[in-house]
Amino acid sequence: MSDANIAHAKIRGRAGELGGGKLYELCVKKLPNHLKTYDDNGEKKPFLDIKKMAKDLNLRRQTIYVWFRNDVVQPNRVVSLMNLPGSLLKLEDLTPFAEYIPSELLNSDDNR
Repeated sequence: MSDANIAHAKIRGRAGELGGGKLYELCVKKLPNHLKTYDDNGEKKPFLDIKKMAKDLNLRRQTIYVWFRNDVVQPNRVVSLMNLPGSLLKLEDLTPFAEYIPSELLNSDDNR
């Protein structure tokens, strides 16, 4: 296995550990532009491209891993997640994962 494949497998492995979390599962379903697939015994399985998410959100990968590990997203990042390219996320999808939602978001017509 090449060094590139080993590095990719480690990232995939971490993402796989996060796969049981509800926030992670929601993002797999609603962020199609941030998915990759890997072959698991002939079956293609999706996983989130954390590196791409971090770049698009201008965050460190570790921050996103913490979100998924804790099933919590910072309230000030809710709109950023909804605005990711190709995002199907809506405010009501992310509300259970934020400690609170700022009132300006709740009153906004642009919360999809």
